Amino acid sequence: MLETGAFCARKCEKEDMEKFHQYTTFYRIHCVDYEEDLEPHLPCLRKAAKDADSVCKDKCHNKYKIEKKDEKEKQEKKGCLTLECSTVCYFQEFIEECPEAKDALLKLNVGQIHTIALTIHPISFERMTQECRNVHDTDHMKKRMLEGLDN
Repeated sequence: MLETGAFCARKCEKEDMEKFHQYTTFYRIHCVDYEEDLEPHLPCLRKAAKDADSVCKDKCHNKYKIEKKDEKEKQEKKGCLTLECSTVCYFQEFIEECPEAKDALLKLNVGQIHTIALTIHPISFERMTQECRNVHDTDHMKKRMLEGLDN
């Protein structure tokens, strides 16, 4: 399915091709690249997901609410702070309920961050706010996810 779509996307403009690859990255990462790593942990992760959703939405989305009146840069900054907060929160919430999934989830998250970072042009990266650069920095995000955990 993805191969057919990728072949079709090659006929599109460069921007549309990039969007296709960005949109399909999350599916590929979860359902193809890390399926074997996640499989043994899925029952526990499914149970933990509901609580993680409510905790992380409350903690992150309410903390960095984007207002329509906010300037574009402020909206971008808040969006990236929300993404960083959510990534860290979900990781830590899942680990609290499913400690045996820690390595698989860390591998998945770092891989996802790395894959997305590869799609960003260096000039675009330089123009980002520091908060947005942070969410595309695998070392920074790995450190944040592991903060406060007993390794």
